[in-house]
Amino acid sequence: NFDMLNIPETHPARDMFDTFWVDSETNDDILLRTHTSPVQARVMETNDPPIRVVVPGKCYRYEATDATHEWQ
Repeated sequence: NFDMLNIPETHPARDMFDTFWVDSETNDDILLRTHTSPVQARVMETNDPPIRVVVPGKCYRYEATDATHEWQ
């Protein structure tokens, strides 16, 4: 997810508090999808413009609401 979007390794979005990692029995780290943007990046890499793509999907990220992040 993060590498495809060129998000630096030191970016706060990669922090364990903002991303859900799952421990698996094989000791591989599994990252639940935090956004669908990597799909768009892959489509742009493999297709010529014009490109139209809809990428629905479930995303798992920490969404705390407070006075600075409310929609109203």
